[in-house]
Amino acid sequence: MPTTPRFEELYRQLNDRQREAVDAIDGPVMVVAGPGTGKTSILTLRIANILARTDTPPDAILALTFTESGAAEMKGRLRDIIGPDAYRVAITTFHSYCNRIIQDYPESFGAMAGAASLTDADQAVLLQHLIDTTDGLELLRPVNAPDLYLKAVLGAINTLKREGMAPGQLTSLADAEDSRINAADDLYHEKGAYKGKMKGAYQERLKQNAKLRELVRLYARYQEALRTRGLYDYSDMVMEVARALESDEQLRLTLQERYQYLLVDEHQDTNNAQNKVIELLASFWERPNLFVVGDAKQAIYRFQGASLENFLYFKRLYPDVKLIELEQNYRSSQLIVDAAEDIRPSGTVALQARAGLDDRPISLLTLQTPDVQYWTVASDIARRIAAGTAPERIAVLSRDNADAVAFSVYLSKLGLPFSLSTQQELTADPYVHQLVRILDAVRDFGLPQPLLEALHAPVLGVDPLDVYKLTEFCRSGRNPYDVMRSPALLHQAGIDDADRLRTVAGLLGSWSRSASQPTAGAALEAIVSESGLLSAIVASPEAPETLARLHVLYDMLRSRVLRDRDCTLAQFTDHLRFLRDRGIVLNSGAGQLMPGRVRVMTAHKSKGLEFDYVYIIDAVDGHWGSRQRRQLIRLPGMEVSGDDEERNLFYVALTRARREVIISYSKRDADGAEQLPARYLTDIEPSLVAHIDTAPLEHAWMKDGSIRFSPAPAPVPRSADREFLVGLFERQGLSVTALNNYRACPWRYFYTNLVRIPEAPVFALMYGNAVDRALQEYFDRFVQHGSPGSRDDLIALFEGFIRHQALQTTDLDVASARGRKALAGYFDRYHEEWHPNIINQLRIPAIELADGTLVNGKIDKVEFLDASGLVRVVDYKTGTPKSRNQISGAVKDGDGNYLRQLTFYKLLLDRWQNGKYRMHEGVIDFVEPDVRGKYHREVFNIPSSSALALEGDIMHAADEIRSLAFWDRYCGDRTCRYCSLRRLMRV
Repeated sequence: MPTTPRFEELYRQLNDRQREAVDAIDGPVMVVAGPGTGKTSILTLRIANILARTDTPPDAILALTFTESGAAEMKGRLRDIIGPDAYRVAITTFHSYCNRIIQDYPESFGAMAGAASLTDADQAVLLQHLIDTTDGLELLRPVNAPDLYLKAVLGAINTLKREGMAPGQLTSLADAEDSRINAADDLYHEKGAYKGKMKGAYQERLKQNAKLRELVRLYARYQEALRTRGLYDYSDMVMEVARALESDEQLRLTLQERYQYLLVDEHQDTNNAQNKVIELLASFWERPNLFVVGDAKQAIYRFQGASLENFLYFKRLYPDVKLIELEQNYRSSQLIVDAAEDIRPSGTVALQARAGLDDRPISLLTLQTPDVQYWTVASDIARRIAAGTAPERIAVLSRDNADAVAFSVYLSKLGLPFSLSTQQELTADPYVHQLVRILDAVRDFGLPQPLLEALHAPVLGVDPLDVYKLTEFCRSGRNPYDVMRSPALLHQAGIDDADRLRTVAGLLGSWSRSASQPTAGAALEAIVSESGLLSAIVASPEAPETLARLHVLYDMLRSRVLRDRDCTLAQFTDHLRFLRDRGIVLNSGAGQLMPGRVRVMTAHKSKGLEFDYVYIIDAVDGHWGSRQRRQLIRLPGMEVSGDDEERNLFYVALTRARREVIISYSKRDADGAEQLPARYLTDIEPSLVAHIDTAPLEHAWMKDGSIRFSPAPAPVPRSADREFLVGLFERQGLSVTALNNYRACPWRYFYTNLVRIPEAPVFALMYGNAVDRALQEYFDRFVQHGSPGSRDDLIALFEGFIRHQALQTTDLDVASARGRKALAGYFDRYHEEWHPNIINQLRIPAIELADGTLVNGKIDKVEFLDASGLVRVVDYKTGTPKSRNQISGAVKDGDGNYLRQLTFYKLLLDRWQNGKYRMHEGVIDFVEPDVRGKYHREVFNIPSSSALALEGDIMHAADEIRSLAFWDRYCGDRTCRYCSLRRLMRV
């Protein structure tokens, strides 16, 4: 592949060290890349250089990153350099890559291949059950507080898995620790009152080791429970892939032959399990083409000793490694670079600023209280925005999630647009909080307190004054439910809007009845819709972020149903309470970085980002640095080196800034206790810091202190923010399902495909998924290998996959019987005709059309008709078979979606890998029979002219989406829920 003009342009801009890194395409290479040194540029340019200078195909390159956003950015930059071939390069996170290996090579992973993933919440529930039922626990199950160690056990097991350590290895660690203690020369006091007694420090170490042995038993039982229940947790993916690569020579060889070049980003944060995967993938070659990039000073996910060990480990593994240090920073002013060097000295040559920016001293704001600090920072941000600074060029970085949430209140009060990107507690979201309150009232229907708390939820539309009147009226002992149902009592209580309270009482009664039935998904969806919550969310400026959090709740429910088929919504509410009562944080996800908004996030979340102006808030000792960490369970050799991590974190926060850094703290905390500035502030050369006179700011606060009590102004709706929506569209592209949805109703596409409102999974989709997976697995295991698979083998595979769908008991029984019958007849009808030379589930991740629109898809089955690449495309369909005219849309009750789907696949294949596969015909294959028991297949020859016409239709739809031309257009169906949601939007 020749180089592109864009590559040449960017290559000429590189400095000598960067160019050396891009040109070093053979053998092991390690690049030490400090902040702003062009790490992503050299990674993408190096990939482009490999493709230009060798005959390596794009899909023989694997680049591993830590975050989905990092992978997306790298793909975007590579696309800018080499065009659509960028989508053929495997750029992915460690976990996504390992999950794909498990899915693609199930035979190497035994029961795990068909297992279901366990959420963090369900992991906590399972571990608490094991703590409660494991014999012999004395330290990890205190008598009066049996759940005291739950979070510590949870964290310890996850740490052990990240380090690739099995229970048996942990036992060896405990044995070694006992030996070290018993061999100590000073084990006992030799004089004084305690002569002959073991010293307290050693007694504490023995106690910790006893905890370790109890942890081994819990860990082993936990792993056994996962196996017997057909589950795996998040940390298992990488650890199990490392194990499989080590033990399965065929799998290891297959993957080693697939990837000729390996690249690893943020190497300082890789853990032992991830390092093992990299090492095994590279072990085929004595001098593998392995390229790692990292910077020990930016290690914030592993303690410093482990991060340094990564670099030493790599050098020991490959003694002739080429080491390249990047020393020129193209992001920040020299003053910011120098301040960062004071925080975390390099020990060698310091970074040199090459961005050409003016030096502006770091501003230090010292205020009296957190409130005045937040108000001052928010006011300064308002001043910058008013002066013309784009909001997205400003970031506010905090140490903890709670600080970011607390600060964001003042941005709201000043009416400033912001995106809150934190792993905040799920129920901290105002809308999710309202939903949880309503769920509590539904769960405890009839009890006064949960009801009165739920009535405060704005989405229910009850006037707050009426809530207060109702509460006061019921102080004498009346049940508020009785009052809400009685017109006379409502009148007696002085309620202004009695109709609304009666309506809410009726809704709560209806929801309570459905919450006790084994239809949890439908019950939750009814509450979200009928309460007005969904309408309020889609009409709000924070719709994308809130919908993402609502998705988390739906995913939790889906996981719960997989554990308990008869789970009711009331039981799910109990599950949420269990987690809240034990302090298990329900992470809501980081949210999306919206355009036109100030970025508010933790320093951890800022990794890899850059901004013109960076505010670092709450810079006090014990908060940034000197953090007291209580380690209830200590893992030998894995102790957290707090100061190293904290220092690195402050270094990362400081180096996100291009032009200016503003650091603030308050002298007293919210309770009035005195606070000292963070120790790292004293490390910065005083001449680099400007102490701002805050007396006028304090005076202004005192003069207008009412702001702390004032509500936030009504936000300006931003749901129609073209930049954000177009950005979503450009990243997602169009699948044929999205295209068909857009043609049917643009708002169906908008809500289900673009912004993706959460919806309970439907029976037809889950059933169809299980049928598809069973056929895929049957062809992979048997047909392609010429093995005599049987009808029972196919049905057994289906039974396994249908059990991993979130179907409740009744639906599961129906689906199981229906699938067994359908697949038995399908096997009998077609098994002698099945083609062995196939590709199952062919994923085409992104094809770029002439106007830049991305299209993507997954084809159920591709059958090879000859050696030249002529293929037949097969798409499975469940449900009642359609006639040929219905499929093609030639009759009134046919929408043409199935034929459009085949044409879409033709378009994809024509553009994919230079037309590597030529589609001769497409087949709609109905897996279920008609009413007479007959099976149907319809075969279509798709001419190139049809694919060309469809391309025109796609580009026309894409143009409408980019311009939001559909914004005031409706589908015409008066009952369409998606058009109804659009009408509720205030734009």
